[in-house]
Order: sequence, then structure tokens, then C-alpha cells
Amino acid sequence: MKRIFPLVCCLLILACGSKSIPEWQALGAKQLEGYKQAALEGKTDLAARHFRKAVAEVKKSGDLERLARVHLTRCAVQVALLEPLDDREYLEIAAVLPQPDHQAFHAMLKGEPAGVEAGRLPPRYQGFLKAWQRNDSSSARAEIDRMDDPLAVLIATGLLVKGRQYEAETLNRAIEVSSRNGWKKALLTYLDVQQASYGRSGDHARSELIRRKMDLLRD
Repeated sequence: MKRIFPLVCCLLILACGSKSIPEWQALGAKQLEGYKQAALEGKTDLAARHFRKAVAEVKKSGDLERLARVHLTRCAVQVALLEPLDDREYLEIAAVLPQPDHQAFHAMLKGEPAGVEAGRLPPRYQGFLKAWQRNDSSSARAEIDRMDDPLAVLIATGLLVKGRQYEAETLNRAIEVSSRNGWKKALLTYLDVQQASYGRSGDHARSELIRRKMDLLRD
């Protein structure tokens, strides 16, 4: 017992001295994750509520750099879902607090890879960016296959689809990732691209099969 008591006291002292995560930061991160999940599932109203709450929590800190990341996250999800990019709020923050890493990621999301320095991006996108800059769709697909972040897979695929630089296997990976994670809106988005692709290539049987599948999956 005499040996245990000093150990317990020591652990209590260490616990008291350790840094705790601020409430706004924990809540902001939770709401942002909720936004991503709801948006990818197609729960539009719920996604909007989560995003507003995430922004409100981060604004409590006055941290513009973190707020910029929140808005870039929404831009990234829009790219993943092949939606129009709404970057107005990010650009307002960037005008006040420009950050090279944020600017590089934003340029990538806009589909402008030419002037982006790969080292400014998160590591999971760097190989993909280099392949994309070379207009090497096969290498870009291989880089996507190596990504272990499912949202990153959809973001990269979305960029290739928007630029009409994708391969059939690229769509298959996006469909598989969306299906595995239960992201219904993303799944239907990439099934729709796949259906159109088969239609253009003259494979009307596959195109029709996918159309019927999508009809069964829709509410």
C-alpha cells in the first residue's frame, strides 16, 4: 500500500499538468466530422447544420487559420461530390491571412495543378499531384489506389472526373469506397458518371444496368 500511494499521487499530478483540448476545438472537430458524413450520405439539411455549428465553434477562438481549414474542408467535400466549388468564405479569410499551404490546396481543388508546389500539400496528395501535373492518368490512378483516406480518394477522383482525365478503374475505386462507407450520395454520383461513360463508349447494356441499379438505390 505504501508503494501504491506515491504512484497514485504522481499520476494525479501528471494528469493535472497535462494539456486538455479546449471545448470549442473538440466540438468544432466533432461538428466538422458530422458535416462530412452527412454531406457524403446526402443528408443536406443535417450537413448544413453541422457545418454552421463547426464554423461557430471555431470562430470562438478567433483562429482564422483554423477557420480557413474548415471552409477548405467544405470545398474539398464539394469536389468529392462533383458539386460546384463555393470558395467565397475561404477567399475572404485568405485576403486577410494568406497561407501558402492553404493556397496550394485551394488551387488543387479549383483544378489548377500547374503552379502548385507538391510539398505544400498533405503527403497523401503529393504523388497524385505530380502525376496529375504530367497529365498521366494511369499514374494518378495508381496514386489514388495507394491512398488510405477514403475522402481523399473521392477528392482526387473528383478532380480527375472534372478534368475528364479519369480511367474506368478510377471510378470503380470511388464507387467501392463510397459503398463501403455508406456514402450514398457519393455512390450515386460516381455511378452516374460510370453510367454516362458506358453510354458514350457504346456499351448500352452496362449503362442500362447501372441506371436500373441507381433507380433501386434512390429513395
